[in-house]
Amino acid sequence: RLEEADRRFSTAIAFAIEHDHDFRRWYLLARRAALGGRKGAWDAAETETRRVLRQPMLSPVTRLVALTALGQVCARRGSPEAAAALDEALALAERNGQLMRLWPVRAARAEAALLAGDKTRARQEALAVRDSVFTRANHWHRGELAWLLWQAGDRDVPTDNLAEPYVLQIAGDFAAAADAWHELGCPYEEACALAESDNPALVRRGAAIFETLRAWPALRHATQRLRTLGVRDPRPLRREPLAAIRVS
Repeated sequence: RLEEADRRFSTAIAFAIEHDHDFRRWYLLARRAALGGRKGAWDAAETETRRVLRQPMLSPVTRLVALTALGQVCARRGSPEAAAALDEALALAERNGQLMRLWPVRAARAEAALLAGDKTRARQEALAVRDSVFTRANHWHRGELAWLLWQAGDRDVPTDNLAEPYVLQIAGDFAAAADAWHELGCPYEEACALAESDNPALVRRGAAIFETLRAWPALRHATQRLRTLGVRDPRPLRREPLAAIRVS
């Protein structure tokens, strides 16, 4: 429920500012930036995380959350800054030791490895938290981990108690998965599902979303997939507005 989460963050941040709770304010801003990343507001998320990271005397947890959000956006856009941000985030997460801090970093690092074409490293990142996530985490985290492992070539993953979009993706129903992501308001995840389809029209729609987000590594993957599917002109549908991109 991303829109509700956004409203609640805004309320909490306003309260923290009004009552001079700076320690909590910067943490909430970092968390909201991570939420913006999920909603596709990458420019705002990057601006917010950089502002947070410039603050003196941040708590390690706040710095960790901001670095993870920044590193993920940078990885999705192909920026070399991703590696340093996610390396520092992992060091902070390992020092903290809690699964709720380790899991997001490992997921972001596994995704970055997949975008770089390194399935071996992606699998290593995911396996580092596999048992803990599948034993203790919620169905969204379980689903994300299962899908990361699946993309890394691991077919021995649990398929029970996973969030629906991931179940659909693992089952190969990419059109339905993309539609589910669209309804949730997650454009990048929607595009990733579309890009795995065997239908060139759907892959091209995914490529259009990637171009809008400036998600260059994923766009290159979608373009290559279009060529594999026999499309002579693999350019995305540049003139189609993002709001109009739906699964047909």
